[in-house]
Amino acid sequence: MKKASGILVAVIAGIFGVFLYICLCIFGRFDEERYPQAYLDAIYHEDYRDMAEVLHIEEDDVEKYIQNAKAEVLQDAINEFCTYELTDANKKKLSETVSSLYNCAKYEVIDVQKLKSNTYCVTVSVYQFQFSDQLKKDVENSVKKNAYNLRGKNDAQLYDAAIEIVCDCLDEQITNPTYATSPTVVQLTFTRDTIFSSLYDVESDEEIEKFTHALIDIEE
Repeated sequence: MKKASGILVAVIAGIFGVFLYICLCIFGRFDEERYPQAYLDAIYHEDYRDMAEVLHIEEDDVEKYIQNAKAEVLQDAINEFCTYELTDANKKKLSETVSSLYNCAKYEVIDVQKLKSNTYCVTVSVYQFQFSDQLKKDVENSVKKNAYNLRGKNDAQLYDAAIEIVCDCLDEQITNPTYATSPTVVQLTFTRDTIFSSLYDVESDEEIEKFTHALIDIEE
């Protein structure tokens, strides 16, 4: 069960980092006043209005881009981190849990500075979502409660059941999220793509990793 918890965290970590990069590459127009906050709100809070206004496109189009990217990244993360294939029901459950966790993201763009031509430094204040000690206890209690039903299951079935249990327990914690008492300030450097001149992205893996850890308390 501890391994299953670790896998879930790894999947979430992979999505936070890779999905951030993908969504930074989806949208082309960089508006210093609104773009950074708008894309964060679209990605994490599923609020597409400002991004649609910035890009002068329909909200449905922004939602489609983001949801399609999210589905692809989630599947890639599952393929990379999960030991066994998950059932369709648990893939859906994992997707919903990650979406709920995204919605808990607490951040604010506090400054945008143009460093040089086509390069911007975006400063974000982030209150980290933290897994409480109760999550581990809830998982352990749920395993004990379901011990009889887990008897006779093969490894793949046990793994799938473990993912379901961890998601259920995490969903409970997401209902009453806990954050760090003070924010972490993270800087992201947006640079215009050298091939696709209308795109801006964050090229630094180190910056993406720092942002990921600022958003969520990920244990190594």
